[in-house]
Amino acid sequence: SPLLHPRPRTEAHPSQASFVYEAAAADCLAISTHRHGCCVMQRCLDRAEGEQRQAIVSEVIRHARRLVADPFGNYVVQYILDLKQPALTLQVARALEGSLAELSLQKFSSNVIEKCLACGEPQVVGLVARELLEAPALGPREHGASESETLWESASAAGVADLDGVFGRRRREEVVERVASRRVAVYAAVNAVNA
Repeated sequence: SPLLHPRPRTEAHPSQASFVYEAAAADCLAISTHRHGCCVMQRCLDRAEGEQRQAIVSEVIRHARRLVADPFGNYVVQYILDLKQPALTLQVARALEGSLAELSLQKFSSNVIEKCLACGEPQVVGLVARELLEAPALGPREHGASESETLWESASAAGVADLDGVFGRRRREEVVERVASRRVAVYAAVNAVNA
């Protein structure tokens, strides 16, 4: 019976799968925001090579604002951030620029903003931190914590020791004061990174 003896999985040669990668780039938004499609998109990012991979990445970044707010699409953007390529991380942050503060308050997109802060790249952390700190007073995030707590925890965990250089000593002190009640959790996060 076929159920008892499944066919062995075979990996397609990149040239044989090129039509899949072309479709992934062409329909990036629709595929990435589908429950199972987001996993397909991640596999395409794993297996595509050269120009085909770059085409998929470019489309994900082009649609980043919509993807990060989606329950499934945000995972595709996070996947690009998890590649830990500073140039791509900066491109994602720049694609979200102007909306970072608002996105930091939303359930799905806040995960992407936290990854941008935790990447440890000074240019990305500075861009995100400035926008968060220059935003008018923001309320609580949809799932409880405030954006300043996320900022402080992520920046600290990322090892951004010179927070003064990122957004000024006075503003840093305001952030520190706002998260004083969470200081134990912040120190635990910093110690975990430094261990």
